[in-house]
Amino acid sequence: MFLQTAMKLRCCLQAVFDCVVNSLKNVFNIMIVYMLFQFIFAVIAVQLFKGRFYYCTDESKHTADKCKSVITLIWPSVVDLS
Repeated sequence: MFLQTAMKLRCCLQAVFDCVVNSLKNVFNIMIVYMLFQFIFAVIAVQLFKGRFYYCTDESKHTADKCKSVITLIWPSVVDLS
């Protein structure tokens, strides 16, 4: 009795697993197309705005050339910038 029930359950679970695997293939295809669109719109946005949202947080500097960021290293032994 238990063996028959287990065999029926195995068939049902195998069908569910096959359905999930087939649907994941379609989901991955949709995600690839979605990421391609995201990349295209990101490139368009970079070309369109070209740094218009730049602002200097150092109020003592008045031009963009004088305003340079300072990199503070948390772990200087890990990162070697030379």
